[in-house]
Amino acid sequence: QSVVKQKAQQEAAQRAAKQNAQQEAAQKAAQQKAQQEAAQKAAQQKAQQERSEKRRARKECQKRCRSGWSPKR
Repeated sequence: QSVVKQKAQQEAAQRAAKQNAQQEAAQKAAQQKAQQEAAQKAAQQKAQQERSEKRRARKECQKRCRSGWSPKR
């Protein structure tokens, strides 16, 4: 009977270890996903800032060009 008990305890320990490993794997996957999303968001923000800066510079150039002397007049 003690052999049966020991075997049952070993099986329970193995199940618990397997569950822990699965939980750790799920947590790691969630962390990786969060990091990827953060990196994508940062890249999008940087791209948006660059587009805004280019647009601002383009508008500024147009204002200067239109305000000065022009041969079309």
